[in-house]
Amino acid sequence: RLPHPYYLAECPVTVEQLRGFVALTHYHSEAERSQMGTTLDLEGKWIAHARATWENPLPLLDSTVMQE
Repeated sequence: RLPHPYYLAECPVTVEQLRGFVALTHYHSEAERSQMGTTLDLEGKWIAHARATWENPLPLLDSTVMQE
């Protein structure tokens, strides 16, 4: 069960489209405003940490994992 409501887009949005929207509107995501984002680890568990944003979704991923 979700602790609070969340919203999904009606249609897919690319990173390029989101980047344009952010540049035009100066929008800041909830993760940027709260300085706390979440990512999924390799086992599918959510991890909360300060550096995760839409521009940097994998800040904790070890560079050796990226090479696999």
